[in-house]
Amino acid sequence: MAKAKGKRRTRRDTAIKLLDVAEAYVYTGIVTQNVAGTNPVNFVMGEGDIAQAGSTYNLATYASGTNTSDSWGIVPITIRDIAKNPTLAFDAMAINVKNNGLKMIGQTILTRFGFKFFKKALRQPKNMINRTIFKPLGMGVKL
Repeated sequence: MAKAKGKRRTRRDTAIKLLDVAEAYVYTGIVTQNVAGTNPVNFVMGEGDIAQAGSTYNLATYASGTNTSDSWGIVPITIRDIAKNPTLAFDAMAINVKNNGLKMIGQTILTRFGFKFFKKALRQPKNMINRTIFKPLGMGVKL
C-alpha cells in the first residue's frame, strides 16, 4: 500500500527584501528625528555630549520653545547621552514627543502609503531586476 501523503509544507522565501529594509530604515529615521533630534546612525554611534548649561538650565523653557536646543545644551540625543544623563535625556525626549507627536504620526502614515503605492507601481520593473540580476547571482537578496 502506498504511503499517505501528508500536509504539504509551503516553502518560505528567505531572501532579504531591500525595499523592506529601506522602509524600516525610514521608519527608524522618523522616530529618531522626532524624538531624539538625530538620524538612526548618529543615535547609535554619536557622541555623548548632552549637558546642562550650569545652574541656568530650565527644561520648562526648552519645552515652551523660547530657546533653541543648542543654547540650553540639549543637542541631538544619542545612546551615550541616555547612558550618561538618563534623566535629562528622557525629559528632553518626552518634550520632543509632545511637540512632534502629530508630525511623527503624519510622516509615518505618508511613508506607509508612499511605499505601498511605489511597490505596486514599480512591481514589473522590480520583478525584472530580481529575475535578471539578483536570482542569477544567488545572493539571497531581492529588491
